Amino acid sequence: MYGLKKQTFYTVDAIDYEKISNEKLKSYIDLEGKTIFLTNERGEAVVTMNKIIDKLFDFKKALNKLHQSIARDVAKDDLVLDATIQRFEFTYELAWKWMKSYLEYNGNNEVTSPRKTIKQAFKEGLIQDGAAWIQMLEDRIRTSHTYDEKIAMEIYEHVRQRYVHLFDQLLVEMKKRVRELEE
Repeated sequence: MYGLKKQTFYTVDAIDYEKISNEKLKSYIDLEGKTIFLTNERGEAVVTMNKIIDKLFDFKKALNKLHQSIARDVAKDDLVLDATIQRFEFTYELAWKWMKSYLEYNGNNEVTSPRKTIKQAFKEGLIQDGAAWIQMLEDRIRTSHTYDEKIAMEIYEHVRQRYVHLFDQLLVEMKKRVRELEE
């Protein structure tokens, strides 16, 4: 039906794990539970391992879509250019936000912007080519503020020739770091 929203309702019980006296419930939570939100002693949200893994999954999905897009021939279909740039934007946003979450998880709370995150990620070895990532950041900013087809084609070529490989390298490093954290 047009105009109607489908709603799903969930029942959620919020309890303080430390106050649970039922050992059976605690062992079930330990076995099956997933932390979706955690705060520190000051009540500030804390990055959890589940958040890191979820962001990895989202990034991997976006990167796969970007690979599909650049595999198509831009000369045969002008929508490929637009789709590739849109998928680049998604993948870039997920990449820097994953790096930010990972750095915060490891105690670095100074990463408050994409540029600061990229610089710190380079220092910590998450990425290998800091200058290329800064160029990627600049191209990402340009995609939001340009409607010039020549600039769009230039960015498309950067994505196809360089940025997708940087994303691939980050994915390999992300998987390695997550495995290390889980051990």
